[in-house]
Parts: sequence; C-alpha cells; structure tokens
Amino acid sequence: MQTPTPLFIPTDEPSVYDLHVDNSAKELFETCARAAEYYSVQRREGIGERPALFRGEVIHGACAIRQLHPTDDYQSQQLGYVMRMYADKDFGPDEWRTCEHAVNSILNYNKTWPVETEPFTLLPNTVEMPFKLRLGTAELDSEVSTHAGTFYVKSVNIYYTGIIDSLVDYGTILVKDIKTTSVLGPTFFDDFVLSSQMHGYVWAARKLGYDAKGLLLDVIAGRKPTKSGVPHEYQRQRFFYTEEHLVEWERDTFTLISDFLEHLCRAYFPKSPKWCFGKYGRCQFWDVCSQLPQNRQTMLMSDLYKPVTWNPLQPTPTI
Repeated sequence: MQTPTPLFIPTDEPSVYDLHVDNSAKELFETCARAAEYYSVQRREGIGERPALFRGEVIHGACAIRQLHPTDDYQSQQLGYVMRMYADKDFGPDEWRTCEHAVNSILNYNKTWPVETEPFTLLPNTVEMPFKLRLGTAELDSEVSTHAGTFYVKSVNIYYTGIIDSLVDYGTILVKDIKTTSVLGPTFFDDFVLSSQMHGYVWAARKLGYDAKGLLLDVIAGRKPTKSGVPHEYQRQRFFYTEEHLVEWERDTFTLISDFLEHLCRAYFPKSPKWCFGKYGRCQFWDVCSQLPQNRQTMLMSDLYKPVTWNPLQPTPTI
C-alpha cells in the first residue's frame, strides 16, 4: 500500500511541524472545507482519472520538453512522450481527448509558435522549477487528528510550494504558464486578472530573486472535432500584477491556511454543497458526502479512493 505524503512534517523542535501547501490544496481550502479535510487531513483522493486533467498533464509535459530541449529533434521527443503517456489509457469510445488529438495539438502548436521566432527568451534553469517558500508560522497549541493519528501541535511553519512552468524575458520578466481548455473566450482570460494561482507564482518568482512583473498565459485550446468547429486554437496574453496585489495575496493565503488549521483544531470541517459540481463534473468526494455520516469513513477508505502521494518538490520527470 502506498504511503501518503504527510500533512505535518516534524522539525527539530518538539511539537513544531512544517506544513507544505500547494495550489491544489489551497483551492480546496477556498471551495469546501470538507473536501480539504478528506484530501489534506485524511490524505485520500479519488482513483478516477479525468480525461481533461490528464490531457492537460500530457500537454504540459510535451511543452516542457520543447523548452528544455529546443534542438532539431525536440518534436519527435514530444510525440514519443505523448504516445507513451497514452499507451495504457482508455477513456471510452465516446471520449474525444485521445492520443491522436493530443499529438495534433502539439504539432499545430509548434507550427503556430515556431521556436526560432518566439518573441521572448527563456531564463536559464527555470523550466518546471519547483519552489518551497515560507509564508509564516501559525500557533495552534492544540491536539489534532490527522491520517497519522492524534498528537499535540504547538505551532506550524507554513510553506507555499509548487512548480513554475518557466520564466521568460519578454522585455520584462514574466512567469510563462501553459493552460489547456476546451472553452476559450473573453471570460476565460478575465479569470486570470485576479487568479490566486498566478499571483502566487509571480510572488514565488520574486521571492526566488527574479524581478517578475506578471504572467504570460499560453493557452492551448482543444475541442471535440466537428465538421464546422475548430479542434485546435492557440492564444497568448500578458497580465501584469502590482506589488500591492502580491502583498495582499500573501496575506490572503496565510489567513486562508490559518483558517484551515482552525478547522483542524476544532475537529470539524463543514461541507459546501454549492461546489459539489464544478467545471470537471462532480466533486471526487461526492460518493463520500452522499453517505450517512456514520458510513463516510468506510467509503473514504474503500477502493474508490487512494492515498495522496503528490509532492511538487519531487515532480515526475517528463523524459
């Protein structure tokens, strides 16, 4: 049985722990405390793989290969990677997000944005760059219960973690982030004006010593092929974030995580039914919450769920 990544990491000081929070965990804190409990405290996640998320992961990996190895054969490396990733995947006969569709997405991307005519310069050693940065310390002085048992916690050192796709010099330094989608329009880009994830990456880049001013959003849209539709579309847009907004993001994020820890100390995480269904369908924990309270732990520990093992500080290599 796989061992989950721990919620609390012991330090040299008794009863003082480190807590690593990435954007995925933070988004659960923002949407539903109960889902955050199941994922972050109980360290469980659904075994089901969503085609849209898997496609995004594969496209990200292929684009990272292009940035890491922009040589004459980078495209063959990309296509080999895509085919390896899809080799044992079967999302059903009606699913349009296939290996062939992903291959065509990459081929058309390379034609739309040739390496030799890119208007920016990639900063060295910034592709798929992991980070771990301290936000502050929360005083708990409480017993808590997690997947690891019940124990006393004096305080928690909170670290924000993640992986930056890359940093580029586009006249000014920007975080370059690739996003995949099947729905592209003006409101898609509006979401990134105040995006917590992107503010966090720019904040992280600055803490790492780069004078990042904002975001270069690199969008790869893929749609179900139709006679009249456009199956592949590519757009880029720049966003600039002020120092004031980044300072506010840091305070918001520390406060949000502190609120999560207060739920932990109270041993109660209220659910938010409004978020049971989202853009990727129903919440992965819907099968748990729909049970009677006394049956939920049994469902959570069933074969429908598995330990959370993801760690952005130990990412899976693309090649």
